[in-house]
Amino acid sequence: MSRSFAYGAILVCVIAIVLRVMLDKSTSAILVFPTLPDEKREEIQKLLHSSKMSTDNSNTNVDLAALLPEQIEEFHSRGFTVLRGAVDTDTLKAIRISINHVMMNPNGMLKGAKSGFFCGFSLHNHLLFPEWRQIAYNNLPSVTGAAADLLSTQDGEVVYADDILHSSSPACVGENVGNAHSDQNQAPFSIERNNNFGDNMVVAWIAVDSLDDLITMEVFENTHNAFDKNITSDFTASNTDTRPDWNQEKYCEWWADVDDHKRCISVNDTTKQDDGSYYQPHQVRLNAGDVALFQGLTFHRVIKSSNCTLETCRRVTIRYVNGENTRWRTDVAGSIWPYISERQKPGELIKNDMSVVSARKGLVSAPNPSSFSATDIIMPSRLSWVYFFSHILASKLSPKKKYAPSLISKIINQCPHRANKVRS
Repeated sequence: MSRSFAYGAILVCVIAIVLRVMLDKSTSAILVFPTLPDEKREEIQKLLHSSKMSTDNSNTNVDLAALLPEQIEEFHSRGFTVLRGAVDTDTLKAIRISINHVMMNPNGMLKGAKSGFFCGFSLHNHLLFPEWRQIAYNNLPSVTGAAADLLSTQDGEVVYADDILHSSSPACVGENVGNAHSDQNQAPFSIERNNNFGDNMVVAWIAVDSLDDLITMEVFENTHNAFDKNITSDFTASNTDTRPDWNQEKYCEWWADVDDHKRCISVNDTTKQDDGSYYQPHQVRLNAGDVALFQGLTFHRVIKSSNCTLETCRRVTIRYVNGENTRWRTDVAGSIWPYISERQKPGELIKNDMSVVSARKGLVSAPNPSSFSATDIIMPSRLSWVYFFSHILASKLSPKKKYAPSLISKIINQCPHRANKVRS
């Protein structure tokens, strides 16, 4: 009996080891990029060393391109502003090397998005690509500083929420890619308000090349505060509540109305009269080093030219969040995506679970000590992957139901009218 038990225990251990190896190989194939060649790494280090916008914990003489008061006012009144020449030439060269490496040596996630809206989107780069992490945390002080100014944070510190490295090959483009949308409602972070809902997030859209007519961002003016006006119109103040709280259901109803009536109009649409119910697009054209900054709930979309190549249409998206008032969301279901599921603690401040950066200091703090390293790849835990794959398996095995949440909506939050109604 004891011998059979011992054999059984050994078999269980062997199976566990095999499964762990298989899980590690699978997750590495999904996320990990090939190592950057030594000569490219050395080239990046030389460029960053010569950059005037390099910062570390001892450098207080960083060359910052500060926002003007009128730009801060524009951000809060219109929902966006543009910072010209925020990234210097040497840093841009280092970013181009990084993007080229990622796009020419894609991980499994990037390969899987070889067509459709997410084509050319590389995610979680500050966690997976050490050379980019150094640039993002320590070599974009003007961008980080601008985000801190717009978020009105103490000590100029902001949470580095996430990033996307973009490139557009001819296979990834269409004259109009995707509908107008806002970023923050998709995120697992609470939607707070100082002046308007969503002003606890700043999205920085960095032109790595001179995009000119190749890539145009359309930003829809006043969409950042449109929901505030909508929800306030039916609100009656009391002694305890002078302004309405965020309401996810009402926001999705408002957004559905915007989509149903096509209120985010095309720049060339002359059929709709400007009666105040439509949102006008402002076309933002950027040269290399320019940065468009917009509020978390500002609606935007991107128009891509079929003339785009790897060398002509590179850009970066970084989302910064105010760590002083932003919490993990409690008004929507938690994400099953490993990088989020293992960190999210509904109702608690996110700054305790995310990297915090500043213009003067670079990386200020990080929950994972590996975030301080210039060489480590930061991967989700095995347990978080088991949780993720179990949801995928359950989704595939369970009967398809009409109006059931799509798999993508379990990863990023989506309003019902934008989510797929039938599980794939």
